[in-house]
Parts: sequence; C-alpha cells; structure tokens
Amino acid sequence: MIDIKVMQEYFHPRPNSAGLYFVREPGWSWDAGLDVAFALKDSGHGDTLACLVRPEVDFGIFPTNRFLPEEAMS
Repeated sequence: MIDIKVMQEYFHPRPNSAGLYFVREPGWSWDAGLDVAFALKDSGHGDTLACLVRPEVDFGIFPTNRFLPEEAMS
C-alpha cells in the first residue's frame, strides 16, 4: 500500500474536489494500492505550496496565482 497525502487549500469540500473524495472511498484507491489521506492547510504552519516544497504532502491544491511574485499581484 502506498500512502498519498493531498493537501487542500480550504477547510470544506468544494464541488471541484468531488473526484478526490470519490477516489478516496474504499474500493477505488485501495484496489490500486493507494491509501489516500487529506490534509488541510494550517495558517500557522504554512500554505499548501509551502508544504509541497518542504515536502510534507505529495499533492496539493492551491490557487495558481501563488506562482506569481507578490509585485505582480498588486
């Protein structure tokens, strides 16, 4: 069994992550040999991108504007 940790950028499920929850159900990921766990961002610990860089999670969902320098956002 391979452990996979996915960090989401929000505290409640959104429609665009329905597929993640579906695959996590026993029978789908388990048949593929995957144990999928979700993690939520902790503002005191860093956002999803920071956790991916460290690497504390395997996959992460975050706003794409996080790739832009802060100057480009203002």
